[in-house]
Amino acid sequence: MNYGELPETDDDEFDGLTNRVSLKDTNNENRIFLVWHVHDSEMGKSVQEHLESTRYGFKCFNQDDLFHADPDLSLAECVVQGVRNSAKTIFIISSMMLTDLWAACELEVLPELNFKGFKSDFMLLIVQEVELPFIFTDVFSLNASTVGWWNKLINWLTPTDSVHILSTDTNRNSPGLAGVNPALQSGHLLLSYRSRCGCCGREQIESELPEELMAHGLQIPNDEYAKAISNLMQSFKARCHLCCFSAPAAAVFFTSFFVLCLTIIPFVEVQLFVSSAPANTGLEYIHGCLIWLTSLSFYLVVSYLSRRRMNRLMAAELSSINSIFVRHNVLIGMEDLSIADCNKYYVSFLFTILRAFI
Repeated sequence: MNYGELPETDDDEFDGLTNRVSLKDTNNENRIFLVWHVHDSEMGKSVQEHLESTRYGFKCFNQDDLFHADPDLSLAECVVQGVRNSAKTIFIISSMMLTDLWAACELEVLPELNFKGFKSDFMLLIVQEVELPFIFTDVFSLNASTVGWWNKLINWLTPTDSVHILSTDTNRNSPGLAGVNPALQSGHLLLSYRSRCGCCGREQIESELPEELMAHGLQIPNDEYAKAISNLMQSFKARCHLCCFSAPAAAVFFTSFFVLCLTIIPFVEVQLFVSSAPANTGLEYIHGCLIWLTSLSFYLVVSYLSRRRMNRLMAAELSSINSIFVRHNVLIGMEDLSIADCNKYYVSFLFTILRAFI
């Protein structure tokens, strides 16, 4: 890959080991977590070594450091721990990074990024031109092939108006909570809806801001709320249609196909492939059952993969919504009851005092 040039560092000035972060250190100040694919390890290690030099003095670590410290951790757990225990996170982006590493840990990492201040404490260092996922649309990024990217990286790591997750007392006195019910505690359930998908019944969640939320003094723009709820319901309806329409249709089809496999297929097999006088041997029925089981297995695999994909998309949509709502001290949680109760679900609104001031 054609990376941009890193600044030259004298050997006597280069003392990265003295700045190597201790994984047991609980102080997150100046800790930089770098994530890269093994294919981009040369670039990642070079960036880390320069940041750890005495010229810059950052404390850095990466997912490999966490894995070597605890080999029982999975890749996703390493990335989540790194994001949780760092002040800033840098993802080195390439096609291999997105298709392999990010795809493996996306669902586990997104909630952590939302609480950390997604747009402020997270950046993309692009080493290969790729199409970024939608969740990264507004995230700060640098192209390593452009001139001056290193200075921009250092400026991003040392801003004058850094974003911090404020404590309870500080946040209570913040302008963003003016007028909010002082009795509210973090995790308080503000509102809960029980609804069902559009094909089974009428939607109960309206796009207008509920009076129950306004009664607590929370200021959520109507347009943001309407857009968030609309997107969430669309994601859920797409998943419901898979159950409400495809499952009954598949039941009718495979019932009919089973009858076909035990009648028409054995008859055709006997007439075409038995050279002597046609007679039933029993094997033709076994062949018919095998054809039916093969087609049913194929349908179940496709259905499972489709449902899994829709669940991932809905979880990503929920994370994207919470990255916006957390600025208004609200988090949305969704509990799917489709298996137990015909595609019904709970949507809960929770109050949070963890707020990133952007």
